[in-house]
Amino acid sequence: MRTFFRALIATIFLSCTLTHATTKVLDRVVAVVNNSIVTQHQLNAAVQQVKSNLKRAKVKTPSDKALREQVLQQLIMQDIQLELAKRNQISISDQDVDNAIAAMAKQNHISMKQLQNKITKSGGNFHDFRHELHKQLLTQKLQGLEVGAKIHISDQEVAQTRRMLKHQKMQVLYHLQNILIPLPPIPSTAAVQAAKQEANTILLKLKNGADFKQIAVSHSSADNALEGGDLGWRHLAEMPDAFAAAARTAQMGDVLGPIRTANGFHLLKVLAIKNKTKTKALSDNDIRNMLYRRKMLEQVQLWLQALRGNAYVKMIPSTK
Repeated sequence: MRTFFRALIATIFLSCTLTHATTKVLDRVVAVVNNSIVTQHQLNAAVQQVKSNLKRAKVKTPSDKALREQVLQQLIMQDIQLELAKRNQISISDQDVDNAIAAMAKQNHISMKQLQNKITKSGGNFHDFRHELHKQLLTQKLQGLEVGAKIHISDQEVAQTRRMLKHQKMQVLYHLQNILIPLPPIPSTAAVQAAKQEANTILLKLKNGADFKQIAVSHSSADNALEGGDLGWRHLAEMPDAFAAAARTAQMGDVLGPIRTANGFHLLKVLAIKNKTKTKALSDNDIRNMLYRRKMLEQVQLWLQALRGNAYVKMIPSTK
């Protein structure tokens, strides 16, 4: 059931209902994001849900301050994307949500009712689950249209990848985790040095036994930070070139990096490596899907950083 719980972690965040009295507001704004807001109630609920997810995944919770900052940044990025989707008239129907839930249940070999029961037993609310899944599907659709639709994979790239795979008797797959220390789109020398120093400091902690998932949750700027930076299983052809070059000679348990890419410095952990016997030759479409995944991994983060840089975000400090 690991797939189910990974999906659960990625989608369940408790929804926020603002409560107003006649003379005073019982909630407060913690951030203004373009034309929307993030409230204290919303932040508190999301933090509590992340803590529950981390506890269920047996990941040590970072400091409350670090976790709240990370969750707040994730909520800000979600609001930026949802506002852009609304402005571009991108939508997700109830049927789309139903189909996604049905696919999730089928993937885990359970019925829709069993899925609903598991969500409830995990401390979630099925209505909230649907609401947050709707937002996740909407941001995925937005990313597909804004980033994925602009990805071009040439016949030459497919042929080159096929030649590389042709000589491999086994398909080698890597289960990776990622921590990203970001850089601005046009970084100064000082920004590069600071980010590299931070990455090296974290690397030292990891090599001294620090928990990779915990540090990913508290320090990584990747969009999967709250999931411990899990990239799942990937073939070398599905990784950015810099990742593939580092992973090619790695052993299980190795921590790799810092690896410089266009969006910052990465630290990778090789959770596992498995050799999969080739049962059939990969089709051109299979290879195109591999290359698409690689380019999406590279370009989505750059796109998110540009969105964040162009957005109006104002943090509202507590008056207490």
